[in-house]
Amino acid sequence: MRKIRIGHVGTLHDHSMGKLRCVKKFPDVFEIVGIVPEDDARWEHVRAFPEYRDIPRMTEEELLAFLEKRKGILDGVCVTGGEPTLQKELPEFLKKIKDLGYAVKLDTNGYRPEVLKSVVEQGLVDYVAMDIKNCLPKYPMTVGLDTFDTHPVQESVQILRN
Repeated sequence: MRKIRIGHVGTLHDHSMGKLRCVKKFPDVFEIVGIVPEDDARWEHVRAFPEYRDIPRMTEEELLAFLEKRKGILDGVCVTGGEPTLQKELPEFLKKIKDLGYAVKLDTNGYRPEVLKSVVEQGLVDYVAMDIKNCLPKYPMTVGLDTFDTHPVQESVQILRN
């Protein structure tokens, strides 16, 4: 069986290490080819955790070069996070992936509908998976907050429905 190779972009989200732990439980299925951290300080911080110690650091350019070499082998790229729409460079990054000829899947929590709308309208994503945490009245409890404005999530649902 061929392994699914993963380039991990971003380390700021709280469940980044949890995702890596999960992927590492299945070494026959997944191979992490590298991590693209936000900056040098963050890289030094995460390297202290066992989940990151054996994974090489990659620049965005190295990840794109990896994808370039695998044209015709890989079909698509899933951009996930934390929350990828928080990255101001997301549209440019998606365009670089699309320019290589890959299909792009975006995983989002829907809290930045303006970014979601923009990347959808620009044709930078082929598929969007939106994580709806719970019914609207229970959203604050589910995300661990006293209050939570669900309007952005509702707006994102409408964007995806259209």
